[in-house]
Amino acid sequence: MSNNKDPSSGDNFIELDKDQFKKKTNIKRNLIFLTFCALLLFIIFYFKDFYSVENFFPLKTNNLQQDNKIAELELESKSSNINNDLVDLLDLKINKLSKEIVDNNFKISELNSKILKLRQKNEILEKKQKTNIKFINAEKSLILNSLLHIKNKFKLRKKFNEELRLLSLRIEDKPEIKMLLIDLQDIEVMKLTTTERLLDT
Repeated sequence: MSNNKDPSSGDNFIELDKDQFKKKTNIKRNLIFLTFCALLLFIIFYFKDFYSVENFFPLKTNNLQQDNKIAELELESKSSNINNDLVDLLDLKINKLSKEIVDNNFKISELNSKILKLRQKNEILEKKQKTNIKFINAEKSLILNSLLHIKNKFKLRKKFNEELRLLSLRIEDKPEIKMLLIDLQDIEVMKLTTTERLLDT
């Protein structure tokens, strides 16, 4: 049992093919709808500042703004306290480091002055050493000269007490040699015989 009516049943029914139907294109309705949407969007964007949430709920937005400002102030005060503490700590460290720098500069200047004094002393000692070497060489030559005079006077059998005295003055730090010089002063050189006299007799 179908719901479709049979065309032969007598109703005036005209059967049309699919391509014979006339479709209604609601162009007017669609055009009016699109124009209305465009106008609504234009009004919303044009009056968006006037119809904002703050205008509809002014008390709540004012309270929210005040709460936000209070929270921002609290955060700023906390951050400023933290920043102040950090700045104070950094200032202390900077002051300590600057004092250490000043102390180190003072110590460096003292050490530089000591180094300069030591260099000057070293130069003086080097000069003294050079003069001491010259003095020692001069002393050696005087001692050698005195010994040569003693030898010549001994060969000629003359007195050489003066040369011995000068030689003993130059050799004060060697007691053995000084004792020998004293013993030589006691010898009477004139009474000594030479090898030539011994051979002649």
